[in-house]
This record gives sequence, C-alpha cells and structure tokens, in this order.
Amino acid sequence: LGGEAIGEVALSVAPTPLAAIRDLGPLSEVAPAGALGLEDARLAQADLLTAQVRRGAGGEEFYEWDLVYAKPGCSYDDRALLGVCPYELVCLVSATVEAGALYVFTATSDAEQFKRFGPDLRAMRKSFALFPSGEGAA
Repeated sequence: LGGEAIGEVALSVAPTPLAAIRDLGPLSEVAPAGALGLEDARLAQADLLTAQVRRGAGGEEFYEWDLVYAKPGCSYDDRALLGVCPYELVCLVSATVEAGALYVFTATSDAEQFKRFGPDLRAMRKSFALFPSGEGAA
C-alpha cells in the first residue's frame, strides 16, 4: 500500500445486559467513548465526524461512528485557515450486541494515514460482521 495504512485495529467483546445495540438509545444521543468503554482517553474528547446505523447481512444492527481528535489549544491561525483544529487521530467505530455480548470494532489511524486510506479503512469497518457458529469461516 505504500506505507502504513492504519495505527491499530481492535475488537473487544464484553458481557452486556443490552438485548440490542439500539437499547443504548438513539444513535444521535449515544456518546460512544463512554457507552462502549473505549479505552483511549482522547476519544472521550473527540469530535463526531459522522454516525450511521448499518444493517448486516443477517439483519443485525450496527451503530457506527467516525471520531476525530485534535490536540487542545490549536493556534488561531490553524482554526482560521482550516475552519477547525487539525486532527491528529481518527477512530472508526462499529458496535453491535449479540447473545448478551457487546462487540466493539475500532480502527485507529493518524490524520495522514486517514487522508490516504480513509475509504479502505471504512470498507474494513463495514466488513465487520458476526456469524453464527460454523458460518463465515472457511
């Protein structure tokens, strides 16, 4: 690919009392860092770039977010030139609930990696799926 495309990919699975991801509440009202237990402290301060609901092939529902983090205290010149503070971290998140477990997929990159490989990283996140035992693996 001509360089590193991504900083880190992670999948966490944790028990949950939720029956479905929508039990977190409406997507527009969910703060993903706290609701999903994202460990990188910068994500609690990240801005939301986009959020969407995705349906899997089996009808399962995924909540997805694009989070961007900019260092606090960027200069007035940076804000005036770009309209926003330049971000240093992008985190693509996908989450779903199945059989009493919360599944959280994250793909994290720096701004340069995301500029070059953003569509590929989003495609990777979209490929995140759950398969019943015995399906999907070859």
